[in-house]
Amino acid sequence: KIYLVDVGLLRRLAQLAPTAFGEGNRLFTEFKGALTENFVLQTLVTQFEVVPRYWTQSNPPHEVDFLIQRENDIFPVEVKSGSNTASKSLRKFKEMFPDQVRLRV
Repeated sequence: KIYLVDVGLLRRLAQLAPTAFGEGNRLFTEFKGALTENFVLQTLVTQFEVVPRYWTQSNPPHEVDFLIQRENDIFPVEVKSGSNTASKSLRKFKEMFPDQVRLRV
C-alpha cells in the first residue's frame, strides 16, 4: 500500500473539492476508504512516532490495515469508513494471535 504524507494532498490529487466531504458526493464515496486510512495513518505516525506495518494472509484473503508495535506489544488497527464495522480480518488476526489487543477505528 502507498500512502501520502498528508490527507489534504490526497484529496487534492484525487481532485476532490473541499466541500465534497460534507456533501457525500459520488467522488468522495469512491475515495472515502483511502482518505480515511490515510488520515488514520497520519494520526498514528504523529501520535506514536512509529512506522506502521500491515498484516495480510492470502488464503483465504485477510488484511489488517496497520500494526503498531510499542515495546513488546503489537496492536492491530483496522480502519472502517462505512457503516459496516465488522472485520473478519481482525477476528482472524485475533484467532492467530490471541494475546494482542485489537483496535477498530
